[in-house]
Amino acid sequence: VSEPIDFNEFVNSISLPEEDYSPGDECVFAGWGVTELNAYKTSDILKYGEGKIVARMFCVGWLFTLKDYEFCFHRVRSSVTTIDN
Repeated sequence: VSEPIDFNEFVNSISLPEEDYSPGDECVFAGWGVTELNAYKTSDILKYGEGKIVARMFCVGWLFTLKDYEFCFHRVRSSVTTIDN
């Protein structure tokens, strides 16, 4: 962050996990990623959902590429229609 952040009732920090994730772990995610396969435009609205982490090998076989900072999940409940990274 290039400038100090002023925390208030609308802006605050969150705790990040101390451990890495593993396949089968339940997670809550949020982001502005793409919401359709093969789409290039990201969402203008923050999307969120709940799901379980899926093994990278399975995802790479399905999606062909997966960046180091991306992960796959099996959606349980979500506001995302198809995929969010």
